[in-house]
Amino acid sequence: MNIKEVGNAVVDAIKPLAKSTRRTGADADLGGFGALFDLKVAQSNVIVQRGHKQPLLLIDDLASELDDQSKRQIFNFLAQLQSQVFITAIEPDQILPHLTNKAALFHVEHGQIKRTDNDGRRT
Repeated sequence: MNIKEVGNAVVDAIKPLAKSTRRTGADADLGGFGALFDLKVAQSNVIVQRGHKQPLLLIDDLASELDDQSKRQIFNFLAQLQSQVFITAIEPDQILPHLTNKAALFHVEHGQIKRTDNDGRRT
């Protein structure tokens, strides 16, 4: 099997899973990010369905290009997952209104990691 055949097999395998993650407004409101997000969720579902543990999700700069309604949709969806989720943001106020009480915040600066309290201030 060549790389193109492998790629096509993967696409065929995740197509129904990607469709199962479709949410109202995801295609129109979130644009390309919505499609990529759906693929990552579908990939996570495939991993779980194959008998593996729920993978953790790493999402870089989630809030920078989304409006408030789209942020709410994504954060509400993430809160329902049984995954550990790491999200980066340039400023804490981009994500603070959307976090649950289960969230832990950290500030990274010059290679140093410090836990912050829930308003983004370093402790």
